Amino acid sequence: MSATRILLLGALYLGLNLFARPSLGQVHADDGILEGRVSLYERANTAEAEAYLSEAEKSLILILNTARLDGPTFVRRYLPLAADTTSARYAMVKSRLLKKGPATPLNPAFGLAKSAAIQAADMGRHGLKGTTSSDGSPYYDRIHQQLPDAAGYASAYYIGSADPLDAVLHMLVADPDTVLAHMLLSPKLDYVGVAIRPHKLDCSNTVIDLARRPPNVQVAQTPAKKRPKTEAYFLDCPKGAKVSQPRKPAKSGGVLGWFF
Repeated sequence: MSATRILLLGALYLGLNLFARPSLGQVHADDGILEGRVSLYERANTAEAEAYLSEAEKSLILILNTARLDGPTFVRRYLPLAADTTSARYAMVKSRLLKKGPATPLNPAFGLAKSAAIQAADMGRHGLKGTTSSDGSPYYDRIHQQLPDAAGYASAYYIGSADPLDAVLHMLVADPDTVLAHMLLSPKLDYVGVAIRPHKLDCSNTVIDLARRPPNVQVAQTPAKKRPKTEAYFLDCPKGAKVSQPRKPAKSGGVLGWFF
């Protein structure tokens, strides 16, 4: 093979990789490996072994942790895929991600996943939205019942596409409540639970519950067994519902709460 042909093939390969859309949850596994450090993928993928989470829920935690651990990488690979890249909110989030120092990754906690699943199923079944339960209970009561040892709680939701990347980008960039981005990137939070469930009116509902770890308190251990096969593992949109196109803004967004 001639040297010219080799150069042309190399240029074609490079061009295809430069313009290819990143796959869901894609973080190059070789980040930092040349320097003998644990890769970004390994540090961000804290939920990989959690059998009670769906692959989409694991991917959401991976993407969110990428933003927390390496803002410039998130800006380069994911942020341009947001629905609106010209807004002042987009510029604010981009600036913060580029300037922020690395934070600790969020570690999955079964109690938070359970509280998120309860809320996502409750809202989906009743066609409601928010972090308050259909019976009027506030989010911190719901989370406290499942994770009583945490020192503080926060909760957010997203209604729209079932794509975890859509959910993270919407919460960071598109949601009207600007505090939401600060909450998801906050170094004061240590644990996360995610649930993606069908919604009666809007295809899917994603709930993210978070908690702060108190000093010298052990968080509840993850159960070893998988969740029952009879439980919805991934979501199918209700009959007749239309899934939003990739990067399309959601019909409604996150409402959050703080309890510190």
